[in-house]
Amino acid sequence: MITIKKVSWRELEKIHCFLKKSWLDFPDPYFRVISKIDNAKIFTRLVKVLLLNWLQKLLADYSTEMWIAEKDGNMVGISYVEIRRKRAILHGIYVIKDFRGKGIGKLLLQSVIRFCLEKDVHTFGLFVSRSNTIAINLFTKNGFKTVAIRNNIAYMELVLN
Repeated sequence: MITIKKVSWRELEKIHCFLKKSWLDFPDPYFRVISKIDNAKIFTRLVKVLLLNWLQKLLADYSTEMWIAEKDGNMVGISYVEIRRKRAILHGIYVIKDFRGKGIGKLLLQSVIRFCLEKDVHTFGLFVSRSNTIAINLFTKNGFKTVAIRNNIAYMELVLN
């Protein structure tokens, strides 16, 4: 059974380890470029510093919330959203490769949408690579519409109120 829960500071190290192990598998081109660094020592240090700093800033920002998906106590997915002035931006949904296609992304997205509704968010947007058809299908099935496209990146939006 998959459980979705909001992240707390206690899980920072767990999330850090999850993302560090999953870094090379991210579908985002930025992560693939970073992963091409040849020197394993430099790459490992870069990943540790970037991820830990990013996670600390993310969790310290009261406008940002993060959820994790777990199966049998193991983290299998993560999502995070930032809310500013009744607008939300989804910064990511990630499910590890072995658990894709099992509805976990949908569960994470629905948790974020419920949270946005509770916070009286009016519009919920996200940016996604046009080549990421799986994510685009997930967002479209959940009511998001493509509003703009630039440099192969689509901006999609869901009007909540």
